[in-house]
Amino acid sequence: MTVVLRPWTREDAPALVAAATSTPDLAAQFGGVALDGLEAARTFVDESLRFDATVKNWAVVDDGVAVGNIGASAIEFRHDSAWVYYWLAAAARGKG
Repeated sequence: MTVVLRPWTREDAPALVAAATSTPDLAAQFGGVALDGLEAARTFVDESLRFDATVKNWAVVDDGVAVGNIGASAIEFRHDSAWVYYWLAAAARGKG
């Protein structure tokens, strides 16, 4: 098992759809967006899983497949603060 963190790409759309449809408890992480198709997942990557000056989202990639997210939002450099969050698809949980 090789796990890496990297920014999300539109090519991760199939893995995002798989995570969303196989793990119902993740629905709250997606803000009510139905990630049941590739175009919806690509749009979600572009708009919600951004990697820019105030939001950083890293795909948790296990053996080449995105299985989760680690993110920081509301990044405030003056006070060195941010909101930090994560999620994992059910198949990726419990591996230590």
